[in-house]
Amino acid sequence: MSGEVELDRIEDAFHRTPRCAVHAEREARRVPCARCGSYACEECFGAASETLCVACRQRVGESLAWERDDGGGVFARLWATTVQMLPAPFTAFEGIRVGKGLWSAIQFAVIENVVSYAVPMLLCAPCTFFALSFAPADPDLPRGVLGAAMCGLLAAIPFVVAAFALLGALFTGLLYHLAASVAGGTGELVESLRAALFLQVLAPISAFTWMLGRIPILGIVVTLVGFAGTLVWQTFALAGHARGAHRIADSRGWLVAAVPALATLALVGALMVGVVALVVGMGLDLETPD
Repeated sequence: MSGEVELDRIEDAFHRTPRCAVHAEREARRVPCARCGSYACEECFGAASETLCVACRQRVGESLAWERDDGGGVFARLWATTVQMLPAPFTAFEGIRVGKGLWSAIQFAVIENVVSYAVPMLLCAPCTFFALSFAPADPDLPRGVLGAAMCGLLAAIPFVVAAFALLGALFTGLLYHLAASVAGGTGELVESLRAALFLQVLAPISAFTWMLGRIPILGIVVTLVGFAGTLVWQTFALAGHARGAHRIADSRGWLVAAVPALATLALVGALMVGVVALVVGMGLDLETPD
């Protein structure tokens, strides 16, 4: 008899409709909150696309503007996400794992880079055509053909930058996820890759730094300061993500977040040493008597 009662109890548990943790009289979604695991009603979720309950959204901040259904058009959501994430990287990235998947993050990274670098290319176009107007005439290469080639080059640069940004995000995401896994992180690879892709929110600043970097002498200082600031901001962002997605807090979370920045510094340092060694080697070859 007791066995039949136990079977009935298990059957009831499978068929019972979950109740909202806040409003016990209301039915809850079949899928619980993605962060705390509590069941909540539609009002507590707030929107059909939300996967965090109200309490968790208050803890980790609102979901990304880029992935909100009511955020407006592409450019409106792009701008809103940039404004949302830049001032508060730790808080914004703490809740970044909840969203619409990897493809949404890829779209953001590509569009953010293309738009950001299209602006300086448009500004460069008048200067380029002005310089071409003073170029000596060449019957083998008419100015019209040269101008069209320059237009194609300027138009292609933003897309080339976006492609390299995706490769960089892949490298950062994989390295960050490896460090998080070693530290005992519980997040999935797709969450780490999403975080790395949304780091491209810095693309407008990178494009602006690139423009200022064309200024003689001052450009070197601006480039170095921009590079250092980018790595610091990235570390804050990934520290928040390590806490929210991988459940790694305190000093371990900061160490995990610093791994991609340290790897970037090591890579840049190795490249600089290689270039210096190459230049010195070429100089010694030139000075060597025949």
